[in-house]
Amino acid sequence: MISTLFSPIVRAVALVTLLLAAVSGYAAPPQQTGSLKTIRVVMDDNYPPYVFKGDQGELKGIIVDQWRLWEKQTGIAVVLTGTDWSEAQRRMQGGEFDVIDTIFHNEKREEIYEFTKPYAQLDVPLFFHEDILVIRGPEDLKGFLVAVKAGDSAIDVLKKHGVTNIAEYPSYEKLIEAARDGKAKVFTVDRPPALYFLNKMGIQNRFRETKPLYHGEFHRAVLKGQSALLSVVESGFASISKKDYEAVDQRWMGERIRSLPYFRYALYGAGFIAILLLLLAIWLIALRRAVAEKTGELAKSEELFRLIMKYSPVYVFVKEVTPTGIRVLQASDNFVEMVGIAGSKMIGKSMEELFPPEFAAKISADDQAVVAGGEVLKFEEELNSRTYTTIKFSLTQGDKALLAGFAIDITERKLAEKELLYSKSLADAALDSSPDGILIVDLDRKIARWNRKFVEFLRIPESLLKAPFDDTPVLQHVTAQVADPGAFLAKVQALYEHPEESSEDTLYLADGRVFDRYSQPLKVGNEVLGRFWSFRDITERKRAEDERLNLEKQLLHAQKLESLGVLAGGIAHDFNNILMAIIGNADLALMRINKESPATENLHKIELAAARAADLAKQMLAYSGKGKFVVENIDINCMLEEMLHMLQVSITKKAVLRFNLHTQLPPVEADATQMHQIIMNLVINASEAIEATSGVIAITTGCMECDRNYLKDVWLDENLADGLYVFLEIADSGCGMDKETMARLFDPFFTTKFTGRGLGMAAVLGIVRGHKGAIKVYSELNKGTTFKILLPSSNRPAEQPVYISQAADWQGSGTVLVVDDEETVRGVGVEMLTELGFTAITANDGHEALELFKITPEITFVILDLTMPHMDGEQCFRELKQLQPDVKVIISSGYNEQEVTQKFVGKGLAGFIQKPYRLSVLKEVVRGIQ
Repeated sequence: MISTLFSPIVRAVALVTLLLAAVSGYAAPPQQTGSLKTIRVVMDDNYPPYVFKGDQGELKGIIVDQWRLWEKQTGIAVVLTGTDWSEAQRRMQGGEFDVIDTIFHNEKREEIYEFTKPYAQLDVPLFFHEDILVIRGPEDLKGFLVAVKAGDSAIDVLKKHGVTNIAEYPSYEKLIEAARDGKAKVFTVDRPPALYFLNKMGIQNRFRETKPLYHGEFHRAVLKGQSALLSVVESGFASISKKDYEAVDQRWMGERIRSLPYFRYALYGAGFIAILLLLLAIWLIALRRAVAEKTGELAKSEELFRLIMKYSPVYVFVKEVTPTGIRVLQASDNFVEMVGIAGSKMIGKSMEELFPPEFAAKISADDQAVVAGGEVLKFEEELNSRTYTTIKFSLTQGDKALLAGFAIDITERKLAEKELLYSKSLADAALDSSPDGILIVDLDRKIARWNRKFVEFLRIPESLLKAPFDDTPVLQHVTAQVADPGAFLAKVQALYEHPEESSEDTLYLADGRVFDRYSQPLKVGNEVLGRFWSFRDITERKRAEDERLNLEKQLLHAQKLESLGVLAGGIAHDFNNILMAIIGNADLALMRINKESPATENLHKIELAAARAADLAKQMLAYSGKGKFVVENIDINCMLEEMLHMLQVSITKKAVLRFNLHTQLPPVEADATQMHQIIMNLVINASEAIEATSGVIAITTGCMECDRNYLKDVWLDENLADGLYVFLEIADSGCGMDKETMARLFDPFFTTKFTGRGLGMAAVLGIVRGHKGAIKVYSELNKGTTFKILLPSSNRPAEQPVYISQAADWQGSGTVLVVDDEETVRGVGVEMLTELGFTAITANDGHEALELFKITPEITFVILDLTMPHMDGEQCFRELKQLQPDVKVIISSGYNEQEVTQKFVGKGLAGFIQKPYRLSVLKEVVRGIQ
């Protein structure tokens, strides 16, 4: 008997095959129904009002209530599960459930399931938006995108009508939401859930419907081969009364729905039920006997082996080793899928009779190796574009040598592994190509992935990355680099306590680097698997932004200073005209009055007040950057030594003045008077900063090469050129300044003193700007302040002052034309010129001056105001030169000589006199051109 011969083979192959079947997900044999205590039912959980999930996730609806009635009628417990329809079918076919509900019948499903009679008829029309003129049926769908529920039978119906422009949605609710949002103008779904969601969203009036495309019918179904279970299900529902069904409908639908013939079983009456139950009992008895007989037969090893060969999901074979070769003894029928030959047709044949020579030789060589070695041989092989894992092993039965084995089709698994490997390679390449540092951590806080930039940014040894993210070495290494460790740790902890949250912030490292940090949960569907971190280096961008903001701040400050400077210069100019009248008249009065007159003292006081006013005008001009009067090459060291005594008597007795002067200091082109003003202002401010405590005021000079990096962080960075600069540094050990005071330090009229005009530092700034220099300020509260004045060095030697003796009794002669738009200035000018022996005539603007010049012969020289209406001094000068090229013209202005005379370089200007001027100054200028 073959059963005796193959009993060990049968047991071995059967065991392996059954294990593989179980692992591969094949369903178990049909369960017996005679002692049913529980059945498991799965259904679509999104088909209102038949079945849907409540607020707490519980299943509700007509079908749920019907199953509860069934449970009472049969005494069998029912476990209901609702899920996505595609998932429900997959899990049902995998053997997780006994019954599937809410299923439509079609030919494809008939191969898998056995169905109950239909218990509900459902219309499936086309729904279309009211904007569409008309749609009568599938023939009108050309050019329209039709929305359907994924896995719905409507997809096959549409395709049969030639409709291919289909969009699938995972649920009825998502589909109706798409219709509401205008993403779907046409859709087809079962009418009940469509109407339910259209009404729920309040858009039922926006859509119209066609006649039904087809009528779906709800069934309940079991897997093939479970007819007994199907009968139990049907008989249970048939025993429920019509009244109970109607009560369920009333509860969920308000009234019995027409066109849905529910539960026809109840219409047959009690007699039919009794007959059905009798027939069922007879059938169950017969079935029990048949099953018992079949079970007895299956106990026989030969039949079991035959069934394995017939139904095995893997390719099973047994070969006999004979002196003439190795021949097939048994083979599963599914070999037709592998090699194109059914197992029954392979019996008794050798490999050479079955396969081409090359392939047959390979199989025979493998078989011989297994027989000779007595070991299990496992290998992969390619056949007909598919991959198999083949296992062969040898057996002995008495004096017979047998070879058995099986092959498993692993093509899909190999493809999946290849795709997974390719996807991983792409992911690795993408991670390492990213300019951002990336870190992926799982829910156990174990680091799953990282890229090269992350290691580079945070400078972490890769050995540490194998530890959990919250492990002490990793956390210590990261935290040690963070500027604010406490905030960093709190943020990390908060994100792991709330895994659904995302976070975006800026991470500052202690070494000055800055990163944009972003963290979000990693999800598959709604399941959180871990956390994704990214770090983007924005250090250079932040530095550029800070520099831009600083530049904007400096530019705004420079614009403010420029605007106020223009205002100050204009006021000083007009003020000088007024002072010209005051000082000139006072000077003339003192010349003419008796020295013993009581009014002499008053005139001196007028002169003193006017001089102070002139000093204020000079400060305003200095602030405007137009205060350079006499430019010469100056040795700053010599100037400081000359000022030493004056500085010592000007500061508090509690301050010590120290000089640190650099030898062989290059000269600078500057106005000595204004340099005196800078030094006096800064030294007096330093003295006042020392206050009641003792301290030191140090004055240091030197020279240094300055490049753009050094010059960019200074006040008045107006495109200063690289090169050699002389610096004057005045430092004190006084009270220092806070940031707010520093920000307003050079603002005009800002002062921290109880009294004062607040023009001292503004004037310093204007003077430095006028000399094309810059200022650096260093200050800290309670630690003192340092002002560093940078002036471009001159390549010419310093000039020594030349003293010219004045002749007090000098007198001139001739006619002088005085041109000024201010009457008081003209009047004072005429009187001064008369005192000097000249005859003066006047004109109030350039046009009048030209007319007088034409009709007045032998004008000795012209005193010409620069700023006048109608025709200014510069244009009048050009016209006078055209009338008489050798005419002598002295320009008079409230602005300084340096600014004014550069407009007349090479044009024959005879001289310059700045308002307000005294008689003695006018005499020296006039003598200089005679």
